[in-house]
Amino acid sequence: MSRYSSLWIGCALLVLGRCAGILVLAGDEGLATEHLPIGPEGRWVQLGELDLDQLDWATGGHGGRPVMFDIVQNADEMTVLSLLLQGRPFHHHDATRRSLMHVAASEGYCRILDFLLERGGKIDDRDAIGRTPLHHASGSGELGAIAYLAARGADIDSADEEGMTALMVACFTGAASEATVRLLLRLGANADLRDAAGFRAVDLAARIENDGVADLLRAAEDRGERGQSESADENRRNLEEGRGVGPRL
Repeated sequence: MSRYSSLWIGCALLVLGRCAGILVLAGDEGLATEHLPIGPEGRWVQLGELDLDQLDWATGGHGGRPVMFDIVQNADEMTVLSLLLQGRPFHHHDATRRSLMHVAASEGYCRILDFLLERGGKIDDRDAIGRTPLHHASGSGELGAIAYLAARGADIDSADEEGMTALMVACFTGAASEATVRLLLRLGANADLRDAAGFRAVDLAARIENDGVADLLRAAEDRGERGQSESADENRRNLEEGRGVGPRL
């Protein structure tokens, strides 16, 4: 079984096993000892030191962002899920219009994504520059989140305000590996699309000297051209042999 088949099977099982049915969660003791940077200045504290009911969940995080963003980026997934299942707020956005969907995607937290989607989260939610959770997962190279979001219906070729697709973001950030680009291609990402400046994914990879990714995209392009050429040759042979569509003259 290929690596990508395993990802798809894992995502399918995750979709079937909704977060509400998860039985093993971090207990109160685990939450109390979790160290997190909470507050505008990002002071590291134990959750047990805080009165969670009195926190400013909307803007009380580091730099004035939602507290839950700090928790997602610094705590393990089960700790986050425990807090969410306790009813802690999660609908807030930061100054760049990122939602918890974007943050969870960039961390690869598929259970959190599932929790949010089942409670009204938008699969193609857009931040201030038009990027979706899939953009964020792709820029971080989170293969599981990419496969999960695609399985839940994310638009694989959705473009941001600069015309950048998830594939382009993966190629241009430098953080993503060849495996990220290969997965996006397998999921149907269109490598021929161009951004607002006229660049394709392969051009963006070449600009930052991401040679491995650029070579991968060129090879995929060559295979596509060969496939089109072979299909055209077969159609031509069929016509010459009288097997074309329509009556033979």
